Amino acid sequence: MSELGHRLLVGDRASKLPQHALTFITEAAKAGEPRALSRLAALRAGGAYLKQDWPAAMQLLGQAAAA
Repeated sequence: MSELGHRLLVGDRASKLPQHALTFITEAAKAGEPRALSRLAALRAGGAYLKQDWPAAMQLLGQAAAA
């Protein structure tokens, strides 16, 4: 799920579909996948496709580091 989400987010060998990408990345992050957690943290911190939220971004980054 994480890999497909990353590809859809940037249009790598797939159409660029950010909303679908977020679904895949979020599900992978819920499952504890480190790469998905770090990508979601970056998106949340930058306010890209999601509401900007630094405390949530830092929490996700901590979960990514622990995973």
